[in-house]
Amino acid sequence: MTNFTQDLKTKPQNTNTEQMMTKAPKTNPMMSDDESKITILAPSFTEAAIMFHKQNLSAKGYRLTSRIEAHRFFSSEGSHLSELFDGKALYAVTFEHDSKLEAQTATN
Repeated sequence: MTNFTQDLKTKPQNTNTEQMMTKAPKTNPMMSDDESKITILAPSFTEAAIMFHKQNLSAKGYRLTSRIEAHRFFSSEGSHLSELFDGKALYAVTFEHDSKLEAQTATN
């Protein structure tokens, strides 16, 4: 795990995470289970943690469902694995849409 204080001092790398989130399609109240979860990938623990607030995901009905941890990603191609993102570890955090939470935040 990364040092949280050090991440705050470090300038974020040039990423399009925020841009991707603002261009993401709006959620549909009749979404399937496959569409009810989103995972944010970020280069640092801090960026992954604050993205929830930057995108106002709570007001959109999302809640945290996973720990924020570094992952290396691979693509499966039959019996062969290919590294994604040049083999660099990215921090992943998953959120799940909760219609009850969305309704509650809409009334507040």
